[in-house]
Amino acid sequence: MPDVISIQPFGEIDPMIIRSLEDVLTSSFHCDIEVLSPLDMPLHAFSARRNQFSAPTILRRITRLEVGEGRKVLSVTNDDLYVRGRNYIFGQAQVNGVYAVISLYRLRTGDMLNFIERVRKEAVHEIGHTFGLLHCDRHDCVMRFSENAEETDAKPITFCDDHRMLLEEK
Repeated sequence: MPDVISIQPFGEIDPMIIRSLEDVLTSSFHCDIEVLSPLDMPLHAFSARRNQFSAPTILRRITRLEVGEGRKVLSVTNDDLYVRGRNYIFGQAQVNGVYAVISLYRLRTGDMLNFIERVRKEAVHEIGHTFGLLHCDRHDCVMRFSENAEETDAKPITFCDDHRMLLEEK
């Protein structure tokens, strides 16, 4: 497990969301959390044609952050993200890497508690990828791929037994 997960806001993120992320990341990965000062979104990551930001470009930007051994970085943005071949994504991570990014944009709902729970699930999911965990077909696993927000609602915030065992080996 990492010693520290750094939360890297891009722009102004609601402090309640940050606190919720601190709680879920601490309980899911048993590590310390640090919240970094917000960064501006890299303008070159913006696609005017799509009116979205490129998640791979953002990941390349955050890989320039200096992090020490035993650290992971979760970037959080209010902006809409995409990758080539998909209309949008909730997040992206380096599998077996250090860096991940999630977008709050399409997770929003009128119900604040539901919105926060979606954000928590996607954060755990993306950090799970940084530990080498791949998507899971099981319905009882946070690593199940979510095509839309309703599928995020349907999955738990915990890992299935297989993924939990893989994570404990890290």
